[in-house]
Amino acid sequence: MAQRYEQGRLVTIDNNKSKLTEDLFYSFDMLLPLVTLDKHHEEVTHKIDIVRYYFYFHKIMGYILAMIIAAGLSGLITPSGL
Repeated sequence: MAQRYEQGRLVTIDNNKSKLTEDLFYSFDMLLPLVTLDKHHEEVTHKIDIVRYYFYFHKIMGYILAMIIAAGLSGLITPSGL
């Protein structure tokens, strides 16, 4: 597998994966704060400010989502009719 920088991010070149699939896994990996799907995703740096800020927001939303899921599973969030 070869790697190269494309639009400010490290891209793994693999003929078996499509670019869309790799981008979706990267986005999903950034959304999950406690799970690392691919070690290479942590090494990606974004040179364009708006992209970098978007993924900061993306990570914050991942932490909020994780807290809501944890609260729901622990019973802190229940339907009002129960």
